[in-house]
Amino acid sequence: MKLKEGIDGVVDKGREGLEVGGEGVKGVNERIDEGNEVIDKGIEKRKERADSLIKGGGDLFKGGFCFG
Repeated sequence: MKLKEGIDGVVDKGREGLEVGGEGVKGVNERIDEGNEVIDKGIEKRKERADSLIKGGGDLFKGGFCFG
């Protein structure tokens, strides 16, 4: 009986350690997801700016643009 209690104690401590480790990994994954969202928003803004510049450049050449 004493041996079983000792083994159960070790198993419980191991389980607790894994749960704590899992929570740590979960926290890291959440931070990575947040970082990816920021990057995605930045990429989307740059794409919108590039599209705007291309459209503006095209409009410039379509209009009465001349050097003289």
